[in-house]
Amino acid sequence: MMKLGDAVNENPDMLLFDKMDGKYRVDPETFEKNLMFGNPEDIIKKLEMYKKSGLDAFINCASIGL
Repeated sequence: MMKLGDAVNENPDMLLFDKMDGKYRVDPETFEKNLMFGNPEDIIKKLEMYKKSGLDAFINCASIGL
């Protein structure tokens, strides 16, 4: 999202949205709308949106630890 904070041994500093003071490039609502996380009903709604647009396959590549 941005270059903010530091990382030691590949472990980034924890940055909370409320501490970023609007410096992030993508707002949390966009993440909520477009990323595949949430309860099963939310995921089904998101996938149905893609299906309505003509998409017939979806590949989800999630990082371990998210």
